[in-house]
Amino acid sequence: MIQQIVTKNKALKLINTSLQKQAESIRDLTQTVTELNARFALINQTRRWSSSRSTRGNLGHEAEKEGNTTRLCECVE
Repeated sequence: MIQQIVTKNKALKLINTSLQKQAESIRDLTQTVTELNARFALINQTRRWSSSRSTRGNLGHEAEKEGNTTRLCECVE
């Protein structure tokens, strides 16, 4: 009886150690995904800003020729 308890205890300790390592791996992967998402968001924001700036520049030139004072703006979160 005691031997079975000791054996089960050892098995549970091994399982616990394995689960802790898996949890650490998941935390690391979550951190990596978070960092990548932040980078992609910045890249996408920069692309939108650049594209919007190019569009605003072309339309702004036309608006100046016509005396229009409307300002074009794209808000990006």
